[in-house]
Order: sequence, then C-alpha cells, then structure tokens
Amino acid sequence: MSKREGEERVRSEKKVKISKKEEIAIDSELLGQQSSYVNSNKEGASGQDSSIAEAAVAAVSNDSEQKQAEQQHQQQAQQSQQQSLSYHQAYQQQQDAQQSQNPFRPTTLPPVTSSNSKPQHGTDEWHRQRRENHKEVERRRRESINLGIKELASLIPTNDTNKSQILQRAVEYIKRLKENENNNIEKWTLEKLLTEQAVSELSASNEKLKQELERAYREIEHLKSEKKKRYDHTGSLSDFDVDEEGFDWKDYFESINEEITIEMIEEDKLNYQNSQEEKHDIISNFIYYDGDFLKLFELIPHLEFTELEEQRVYKIIEEELPKLIVETPILKSWEKYTKSRKTKVKQMLKRLAKEAKEAKELEAIINSNRNKKTKGGSGGDLKAIIKSRQANRLDNLISSLESKYGGEKRGKKRKDIDDEEFDRIQNELFKKRK
Repeated sequence: MSKREGEERVRSEKKVKISKKEEIAIDSELLGQQSSYVNSNKEGASGQDSSIAEAAVAAVSNDSEQKQAEQQHQQQAQQSQQQSLSYHQAYQQQQDAQQSQNPFRPTTLPPVTSSNSKPQHGTDEWHRQRRENHKEVERRRRESINLGIKELASLIPTNDTNKSQILQRAVEYIKRLKENENNNIEKWTLEKLLTEQAVSELSASNEKLKQELERAYREIEHLKSEKKKRYDHTGSLSDFDVDEEGFDWKDYFESINEEITIEMIEEDKLNYQNSQEEKHDIISNFIYYDGDFLKLFELIPHLEFTELEEQRVYKIIEEELPKLIVETPILKSWEKYTKSRKTKVKQMLKRLAKEAKEAKELEAIINSNRNKKTKGGSGGDLKAIIKSRQANRLDNLISSLESKYGGEKRGKKRKDIDDEEFDRIQNELFKKRK
C-alpha cells in the first residue's frame, strides 16, 4: 500500500468519525424535543416517537453505506496497484527482449497510466521514485554503451581491452574510409590500416637504430684515433703504459670512461667534510690505531694538516670520546697528545713545510730531466738525488749518535762520502737490522 492510499484511508476514517458525532448530536436534539412535546401535547407523542425512530434508522443506514463505500474504494485502489505492477513487469520484459535484439536502441521508462499509483509531486515517495528512475536510466545507458563498445571490438580485430583505445581505433578507421570514399578509392580494411601503422613504427625504430649505429661508428673512429695518438707518443698499444721510469697519472685518468677533474675532487671534498661519514671514519680510525691522533691526517680523505683542520678534528674527538667505551691505552695516548699538543702541532707544521720545499725541488729537477732525450741521463739524475737525500739522513743519524754517546760536537760539516762508501755503510746498517 502506497503512502497516498494510506492518507486517503485516514481521511475516510476521519469523515466516518465526524458523521457519527453529527448523528449523536441529532439524536440528542431529537430526544430533547420529544421530552418538551410530551409535556405540552400528549397526543403528538406517537408522531414524535416515529420521527425519532426514522432518524435513528437513517443514521444507521448512512453509516453502513459509508463503510461499504470505503471498502469499495480500498478494493479499487488495490486493483489499480496490481494492474500498474503487472503493467510494469510486462513492459520490462518487452524492453529486455527488444534490448537483446537491438542493443543500440535507446530505452525509456514506461509511462504511468494509473493516476492512483502516481505519487504526489514534492513528496518523499515522489523523490525516491525519481531517483530510482534516474538510476535505472543510467544503468541502461551504461549497458548500451558497453554493448556498443563490445560490438566495435568484435568488428575491429584488436587486442586492446581499453575502451578509449577501441574507440580511437574505430574513429581512425572511419576517417580513413571517408577519405577514400571522397577520392573514389577502394575502402581500406582495418588490416591495411594496422599494417601501415606497424610499418611506420618499424621505420621510426629503424631510424633510431641507424642513428645509434652511426654514433657507435663515430666513437670507434675516435677510439682508433686516440689509440693511434697513444702509439705515436708512447710506442705502445696498451690503454695505459707503466714502466720502471714512472707512471703518467694524467694519461691514466684520461683513459678511463669518466674523466676525473679537479672540480669533481673539490665537489667530493665539500660533500665529505663535516659529514657523518667523515665523523665515523675519524672515530673508527682513531680507535683502531690506539689513539694516534696525527695518524688520522694520513688516513682520512681530503684531510690535510693545518691549524684549522687540527682544531676541527680535535674538537670532534673531544666531543665523541666521552660517549664511547675505549681501552686504557687509547685514553693514555689521547692524554699524552693533549698535554704536548702545541709542541706536536709546531713540529708537524715545520716538517710539512720542509717536505713541501723538498717536493718543489724534486719537481723542478724532474721537469728539467723530462726535456732530456736519453733515459739513462734522467735515471742517473734521479738516482743521484735519492742517494743524496739518503746521505743527508745518514749524516744526521751519525751526528745525533755522536752527541748522545759523548762524542764531541762537530764545528763544521762532515765531508761528503762517495757512492762506494755510502753503499758499504748502508749494507752494514741493513745487516744490523736483520
């Protein structure tokens, strides 16, 4: 039973109640009139009694008639609702049959013929029915679209399952057909269209491979020319030539794939210094080498001994060492360096300055020897330089031993020894060490 039928039933019940109240009021009025007429005129009492009885009979008959009318109205409403439902079912079956025969035929909802089943405009039932109708229309529309796309996919031989790709291929095919019809050319088939697309894709791929092949040939020619230059310059076909005379690091780094430049080294230095990786390397190496602080400047990358760098590394260890559990020798070594820190720094700076000076002198000698054509001359000069430095070290060692064990201090420089004497003394020292 719909909401409208319920409202009509409530209104009919209200009407019955009102009619009953009116009948009771009429009966009471008639009884009052009867009592007054009995006192005034006893002869008209029989006539009044008959009129009251007739009024009561009429009221009862009216009540029964209204009940019968209400029942008839309810029966008619139920019949109309059943008819509307059967009509909707029959119409739905008919539409489903038509849809299976022709999926592209648009569908609409069946018209409402019965005025009793139509809800009142603006009510909740009206809005609900409207939403259901909209959902049904949308569902059928989507089914129609999906059936149409499936039909296109069956007509067009393609492996695509994407609806947009199927529609795009169909549009391209139709455009080609229209162009061919305008030019009075035989209609193209989809296989021909797909073949042309495949040919265009293969052509593009072939062009790309051709460009890569040309680039590979250019690289091969470049490598050949570089190898020829290396052979003309060094007399060797190897990628990098290492011999007893020395190693050209510049040629070596140029021979690898990626050239290492000064900018790359500086960039790596900026990224490494003051990072967690550097901090971890400093602490781990400090512990591994039993607290040898100066050893860190030989191990840590990009770390050169200067006053600022020494202060920075010292601060890192000073902050992190209390947080760690280390052995006693490490702590003793750290305390020893802390006490003599100023002296150690001065000695280290002095030694580095001396080594830098010696390196410049050696570089100047090596550069001058490179200009010579014979290898023997450059090798002899280098050997002489090494022997000279070793002789100076030996002379300093002898002087320190003499001063330590009571020898007199020398007032003048020791006379230089020849090569044979130097070799003899060096061999004796090596025998003592063994």
